[in-house]
Amino acid sequence: VNCLIQCGKLKNAYLVAIKAKLPEEVERIADAAARAGQTSVRDICEKWLRTRS
Repeated sequence: VNCLIQCGKLKNAYLVAIKAKLPEEVERIADAAARAGQTSVRDICEKWLRTRS
């Protein structure tokens, strides 16, 4: 997941994180997506996190 975030492949990182059920990684991906302006990835991360709460 770290490598995918560093490479900017945030959607792929999200898919790996949800498959492994790692909410802390999904939070990191959402933050990285917000910084990168990838609102669609940020939105899907936040939606997944809300369903887990």
